[in-house]
Amino acid sequence: MSLKIQWTITDGGRKDAFPESVKKQKQIGDCVIRATAIATETPYKEVWQTLFTKALSMGFFPNNDNVCKAHLMDQGWKELKFGKKLIRMDDKKIRDLSKDKWIICYTRSHWVAMKDSTIYDTWQSSLNSMDAYSRVFRVYYK
Repeated sequence: MSLKIQWTITDGGRKDAFPESVKKQKQIGDCVIRATAIATETPYKEVWQTLFTKALSMGFFPNNDNVCKAHLMDQGWKELKFGKKLIRMDDKKIRDLSKDKWIICYTRSHWVAMKDSTIYDTWQSSLNSMDAYSRVFRVYYK
């Protein structure tokens, strides 16, 4: 039996933190904040504020990969890079890493929280534009 990646729709708490922003715009570009809030089980607005503060000190925008990586490392998360041998989102290694714990996957220009082979995101981000499973560049885990 092949276990496929599941998907649960969630905004990570954005609607509660900023209800007006959700009414006006569907795509906000907050995947770093959303994935981090979900995987660290921290309120969205708290992650938002932390990443904005860190971004200001680093000279980047809050959704910059360097900012999120630094934030996660500060919290004791580890980084697993796959290098040239990228793995598919539905690969057994990814599913095993997410068993009973949160991980954050970085795919092409997108960050997503995952637990127990389930993606938690506002859209089905495990699939790319050709309905193939996205390749994972890095995984952050605790």
